[in-house]
Amino acid sequence: MRRITFRSNGEPADPDAYWRRRFFILGGGLAVLMLLAWLFGGGGGPSRQASQTAAARASAAARENRDALPASATGQPYGTPAPSPSASASPSASASPSVAPGKGAGCVAGHVVLSLFTQPAYQAGQMPAFRVYAVSTSAAACRMKFGPSAVRIEVTRHGKTVWDSAACPAAGKGSRTTSLTPGVPREVTLAWNPKARSRPCAGTLPYGASGTFEAMAEADGHFSPVRAFKILPAQPAAKPSAKPSRTYSPGKASRTYSRSKTPGKR
Repeated sequence: MRRITFRSNGEPADPDAYWRRRFFILGGGLAVLMLLAWLFGGGGGPSRQASQTAAARASAAARENRDALPASATGQPYGTPAPSPSASASPSASASPSVAPGKGAGCVAGHVVLSLFTQPAYQAGQMPAFRVYAVSTSAAACRMKFGPSAVRIEVTRHGKTVWDSAACPAAGKGSRTTSLTPGVPREVTLAWNPKARSRPCAGTLPYGASGTFEAMAEADGHFSPVRAFKILPAQPAAKPSAKPSRTYSPGKASRTYSRSKTPGKR
C-alpha cells in the first residue's frame, strides 16, 4: 500500500516532483562540467585553430610595420637606458680621421648650404660680379676648402659654357681649408671680366653679345642653385648734331656783288 506523506501545511507531498528537481540539478551540473571540459580541453576544432592563425599573422604584420619605421619614430622602450659609448672600445675601420681639437671634422655633403647671388641685369661692358656664401648646418664646426682659388663659378648660355672661373689664376692662397661655424656664413666674391688679356679667363662670349645667362657655384664638392641674370644689349651711339651754316642777308650779298662789278669806283 502506497504511503502518503503530508507537508507542514497539511497538503500531501508529490514524490515525482522531488525526483524531477534532483534530475534537473544533476543534469545542469553535468552540462557545466562538459562545457568547461570542452573549452579548456582544446575544443573548437578548426575554428579555434583559424582564429589562432589569424592572430599570429596580425602580430607578424605589426612587427614588420614597426621594423619598417625609422628609429626616431619608434624609439627605445620606456625605462630602457640609452647605451653609453665604452671607453675601452677599439676603433673600427670606418672611424672618421682624427683632427685637431676645436677645428672640427670635414663638412659632410648635405650639411653645407652654398648660395650664389648676383645682379638681375648688367649693362654692356660691365663686369658681372658673383657673391658666394657657405653656411654649415651641422651641430658642430666643420672644415672645407673655401676661398677665391677653391670656389669655381661656371656661366652658361643655351647649355654651353661661356665662362669658367677655374681658368683664371686667383691671387693669394685662397684655397686653404676654412672652419665653418654652424649658422655663420663665409663669403667669397668673384668677377667676370670679358676683356681679360688671358683668353681662357675672358671666356668665349663674343664682344657685344647679350641675353640671359645662368651661373652656378661649386666649392669642395658642394654646389649652389642655378642663378639667372641678363646682359643688356649695347645702346646705339648718338649721332653728332649738324654744324649750323652761316647765312647772309640778301642786301649784303647784292652790295658785295655790285662792288665787284665796278672796280673803278670807290
